[in-house]
Amino acid sequence: MSTWHFRLGGLLAGLIGVVGISAELEARNALQKTAQEQPAKLQPTLVFQGQPVAQLLALAREALRRMGKEEGPQLVESFDSALKKQLGDKGFAGLDLNRPWGGFAIWRAKSEDTAFALILPITDTEAFLDLLQRLEIRAEKDVKDKFLYKIHFPSSLISKSSYLRLMPNQWAYLLLNVDSPWPALALPKPEELWRDQPQTIISLRLYPGRVPQDSVKELIQGVNNGFAKMRGLFAGNAGDKGSQAKLTKVLYEDVPSWLVRNIQSVAQEAEELEIQLRWELNDPGGQVILDAILLPRPGTPLARVVQQRGQSQQRFSGLAQIPSTTTALVIQPPQFAPEWRKLWSAIGEIAQEEIKGAGWPKEVAEVFLEIARSWQRDSEEGKLESAILLREPNAKGHYSAAAVLSCSGSKNVEKALKHLAQQRSFAPMFEMDAAKAGEWTVHRLKVWPLLPAEVRDHGERLFGENPALFVACGPDALGLAVGPEALTILRQISQLQPGPGAAFEWHYQPKQFAALVTILTGDEEVGEQVRNRLGQEKNSMMGYQIQLEGGEQLRLTIRFYDRLILASLKMFFDFRLGE
Repeated sequence: MSTWHFRLGGLLAGLIGVVGISAELEARNALQKTAQEQPAKLQPTLVFQGQPVAQLLALAREALRRMGKEEGPQLVESFDSALKKQLGDKGFAGLDLNRPWGGFAIWRAKSEDTAFALILPITDTEAFLDLLQRLEIRAEKDVKDKFLYKIHFPSSLISKSSYLRLMPNQWAYLLLNVDSPWPALALPKPEELWRDQPQTIISLRLYPGRVPQDSVKELIQGVNNGFAKMRGLFAGNAGDKGSQAKLTKVLYEDVPSWLVRNIQSVAQEAEELEIQLRWELNDPGGQVILDAILLPRPGTPLARVVQQRGQSQQRFSGLAQIPSTTTALVIQPPQFAPEWRKLWSAIGEIAQEEIKGAGWPKEVAEVFLEIARSWQRDSEEGKLESAILLREPNAKGHYSAAAVLSCSGSKNVEKALKHLAQQRSFAPMFEMDAAKAGEWTVHRLKVWPLLPAEVRDHGERLFGENPALFVACGPDALGLAVGPEALTILRQISQLQPGPGAAFEWHYQPKQFAALVTILTGDEEVGEQVRNRLGQEKNSMMGYQIQLEGGEQLRLTIRFYDRLILASLKMFFDFRLGE
């Protein structure tokens, strides 16, 4: 083969290489240019999601049915009639009732500039536009973008423009309070925003790190201003000296400082804060559950505080499970921060000052002073807890009840009580060491005839004529019990040991609770209304509970017996309609 053949082949190979490199460079430049032109995905500050509309409608009708045995069906009928009047015979046609819905918000420094997106599943574009028209929302099609509409509401507080953008897979994005419509490529997809939460009715998820600093400062300023106003209204004449001054400082300076410190900590060190609403449907009644979940960023001081929080503990754990209980209540005031412990401690100090200045006999005052001193010490150590139990009536229809208080100084209280009982004028009022309840010593109080007539009258309607009254001193608690089975209750409570439990917990037996309301009000009609709305079950129900637990995340859980919530809503609506 001649030399020119080789030279020609080499030249062609070189040209091909140059062309290939040029094409590759041009392709890279085109990709970079396209990437630069594509808008960045929006980073929402707040994300919300809800169950499919069909499920929400079913839950709404079930809630209305549970508002009353007699009124429930009528309320459901009125609800359906109102929907038909608003939407017409077509109802929700155009909206996919079997897929979830939700949206997000972009928080701006000025609250009026905050923009929202409502994400709705649709079945058909024309049908959805018709639904908007039936809701008196006018959609004006864009001349350049066939997937974009400008939205006009009949009346709106939104200061800026609103748009409808149609997206793939039959999703409609309603863009509210925006300067201009967000590009389709900037909109996050539903699957990028939402989580699989089949039991959650609706959830809100906040990303604190995306909240503008100006908004955080505005919130803190609002907190400080609010407490300053309350101090001006309620503490104008309170506490220029002594414990009153200490309480005023704690309530209007220390507690706001604690709140501000936590706002700053969450804004700087929290990954997300989520609120979830659930409804566990059971017959005859279920639980409405509200969860607030704080997820701190790993390695932050907030993460360490949350990890140390652990599980809540109760001194009187298991109180609600005591047999034959009509109602039981356990209360732990907030004690998880020094500021709150100072607050309760200051109340103990004030109580001591008030007792000293009350003019009581010295021996009587000393009993109550020991209780107040113990309250103060227990407050400082975060060990305050109290509980109340009402036992169902006996064969004669008489109830028994007990109230207990954590008290590390119970031995000092008992010593002061024995000293009081030795005084000639007070000795007839006591039968010391009347009984034992486990490690608790029980003393009988013979003071019922000395109580005011009105108190005796109301008390005897519940507990019977001249009922037994006892005070009990345990190793770390005090108890006061009244009624024919007061000793039985004290013995049961004395067996309770500390264990996991909620900070606040209220249980009740619906049937007995309705009977109790009848006795207290003296009105059969009121009792019948309570039975109609709360049921007549004999089993104990958890009416209300607050629980706070730490670990990898901080979870605040609030539970309600659904019939209580629905009864409250019914009363509210009746009141509003009667205005």
